Amino acid sequence: MLELRVFRIQKDSYGLGACRIGVLGIPPIEGMPSQRTLNGGEKRERVDYLNQEAQLFNNKLADDLSSLKNKVPNSRLVYVDIYNLPLDVISNPQKYGFKVAENRCCGTGKIEIAELCTSVCSDDSDYVFLG
Repeated sequence: MLELRVFRIQKDSYGLGACRIGVLGIPPIEGMPSQRTLNGGEKRERVDYLNQEAQLFNNKLADDLSSLKNKVPNSRLVYVDIYNLPLDVISNPQKYGFKVAENRCCGTGKIEIAELCTSVCSDDSDYVFLG
């Protein structure tokens, strides 16, 4: 089913003149502050099953893209991994110059975002997630 949808997108894009097509995977979900608040229980723990599902989808997508490479002549179909680097930043914030990855630099730091942000932390450069 996924392969068929990707193939349709590739054919339609190719028909419009696109010869190089990049398809993004799904980013990690488990370490996101909103998911920790909504699904991580009272202690806001990471939600591993969400990442397992994202990885399954990404693996299937990459496999399907690989199998479609030769079905449309003169086109290039590429899977773009947006999963591993963000997961490493969330898992090892110090490696990238951050101190906090489990909360946002906004209001309570748990789920407030953008327009809902009531206050901002004193040093936003310490946080992986801002608003």
